Amino acid sequence: MELQKYSKIALTTLCLAGAVALSACGGSGGGQTAGLSGIAGNELKNSTTAMRDAASAQPKSGSVTQSSNTTGEDVKITVDTVNVTSEYNSGRITHTVNKTSTTGRSWEITSSDNPVELELDIEAFKGVELSKKLDDNSRLYVDVYTDIGSDNDTDYMSGGVWLLVPADATSANDYEFGAFVDGNDGFDANNLQALSGKANYAGKATGVYSFDNLFSRSIGYWDADKVELTVNFDEGSIGTISGKVSEISDYYTGTEFEEGDEITLESAPITGSNSGFFTGTLRGTVNQKDLTGNWGGQFFGNGDRTTDPPGSVAGTLGGAAADDSAAFVGAFGAYRLIGTSDN
Repeated sequence: MELQKYSKIALTTLCLAGAVALSACGGSGGGQTAGLSGIAGNELKNSTTAMRDAASAQPKSGSVTQSSNTTGEDVKITVDTVNVTSEYNSGRITHTVNKTSTTGRSWEITSSDNPVELELDIEAFKGVELSKKLDDNSRLYVDVYTDIGSDNDTDYMSGGVWLLVPADATSANDYEFGAFVDGNDGFDANNLQALSGKANYAGKATGVYSFDNLFSRSIGYWDADKVELTVNFDEGSIGTISGKVSEISDYYTGTEFEEGDEITLESAPITGSNSGFFTGTLRGTVNQKDLTGNWGGQFFGNGDRTTDPPGSVAGTLGGAAADDSAAFVGAFGAYRLIGTSDN
C-alpha cells in the first residue's frame, strides 16, 4: 500500500562515549564509524546501566522524552523534557536543543557546539552530533536528526538521543541517558474525540542496544525495517494504539539478530491532550533475550479536515532483560497507510 507522508518523522540513533569525545558516528558504506571502542571500564558499565534505566522508564508527554531520570518506586516516570528547534537557512540546518528536569541537570546545546556531521543513513534524515563541556565540567553529547528540507518547512520533525557523562560521578545514577522526539506539527487533540474506526501506520525504528556475554559487555546499534501500528478509535474513551517491531538487525553489519525476533507494543490508551499522548508496556525476544519495558508517543500531521486521522505517529521505546544482561532504547516513526482508515 502507498504510504501517505502527512508529517515527516525523524528517527534517531546514538553514539556513546566515555570521558573522551565521540570519534564521530558514521554509517556503513562510507563515512566514519562510531567510536564505541573508546568506552571501557566503569564508563562502559555506567553508560549501559543508565541506558537500562532509560529503557524501563515511562515516557513523558510534551515532547516525548524517555530517560534515566525518573521519579516513583513501582512505576518509574521520566522527569526530563527535551525540546528541539530546527531551522533551515539557505541550505544550512541548525538546532537548539534544551532539556529541563525536576531532578536532573538542565542544559542547552546548539549547532555552534562542536558539530560533527553524522552519516547514518536513516530514511535520509540529516544528522549532527553536538558536544560541550558544561559549567561543572560534565560532558554532554547530543545527536539530533531532522527532516527539515527548506526555509519555509513548517512540517518538520526533529529527534535524537543524549548521553551526559558527569565529572563528579560516584555511581551510574549520576549518568544521564535519554531519547526524545519533537516537532512543530503536533496533531490537534481536540479532533481526536470525533474520530472512529481504525487507522494503520507503517514505519521504522532504530536505536542502541547493549548485550552481555560470558566475557564482556558490548554496545551497538539496531534498526528495525518494520514498525506496524494499529489505532482503534472505537476502543476506550478516545482510542487505543498497539503494534509490533520486527525485522530487527545490527545496524552496521546488516545482520538480523534472530529470524522471527519481534517486539510487541502492547495496547496503550490514547489521551485527549498533548497531541494524543500515549504510553504503554512492551515485551519481546531479541537475540535470544526476553525483554520487557515501555513505549510511548504522540500523533503528528493535521489533515485538511478535522475528521482526518493523524498523518503520522512517533515516539520512544525501550526494554531490558530481567537479569540486566541486555537492553535497548530507541525511537520509532510511522506514517498512516492510505485506505486503511474507516473514517
